[in-house]
Amino acid sequence: MSNQAPNALPIPQLDPHYKVDPSKKTLLGKILQIPDGNIRNVLLVGPTGCGKTDLARWVAGQHQKPYYEAMVGQAIEPLDLLGTKGVKNGATFFKESRFVESIETKNAVICLDEINRCTPNILNMLLPLLDHRGSVYVEELEREVNVADGVVFIATANIGSQFSGTYRFDEAIVSRFTYRFEVSFLEEEEEAQMIQNRCGVDEENAQLLAKLASTLRSKIDSYGGTLTKLVSTRQLIATAQLIAMGIPITDALTTTVVPSFDDDGGTNSERAQVLQSIQLICG
Repeated sequence: MSNQAPNALPIPQLDPHYKVDPSKKTLLGKILQIPDGNIRNVLLVGPTGCGKTDLARWVAGQHQKPYYEAMVGQAIEPLDLLGTKGVKNGATFFKESRFVESIETKNAVICLDEINRCTPNILNMLLPLLDHRGSVYVEELEREVNVADGVVFIATANIGSQFSGTYRFDEAIVSRFTYRFEVSFLEEEEEAQMIQNRCGVDEENAQLLAKLASTLRSKIDSYGGTLTKLVSTRQLIATAQLIAMGIPITDALTTTVVPSFDDDGGTNSERAQVLQSIQLICG
């Protein structure tokens, strides 16, 4: 990090507690080695909060590559990603964005976060960057923006009917992500160990949190259950951080997990079911 230029894209530090499946680790490493001129875009799909963006960050850190995280789902028009207009000394100018800079940074890993929240206008702008052309003309810059050698795009997507504000992928965008990985939650024991190591919470509470999450995930409606939302690893980490600071586990859960579930239906509501599980597992 200290040898980088002041404005260079950062190389992420590796999280020692982030676990990557060995097969994914090998495959992702090989994809980075695919020669220039070939499509090597990666799509990570899975439930929210399971670590998709963390995996993209890990890839860059593991292989010591510059990294940029583009919140493409928050952009409405292409210019929101490409730069900003301004006025200086009575003259208008266009300043290119960090996103453009990342595209033109050799060997960069660019995370297109929540790509299925992109508007069609944004996707149309991304298409030529993601295929064999590797470039897009930006009228405001009066030049082509070209994808630099070694650049890899890793997109994340929360796919499912429970995610609002998303767009259905069409074949044009899907075909450009030739490598697709499903990212899921850790097994209960591994998740408990990760929570304990990362947050400094005691072993018993870490195990209770992992057991609660596993129990609630098994009740998701896609598996024939009655809950419409999953408990994310992100929520567990937030809960564990509160516990590590002295907050009782049940109190911590009422500010992190419980509020995300609907209370419509009274004693039959999703929230009532979650509270019942908390009572049974955590006391």
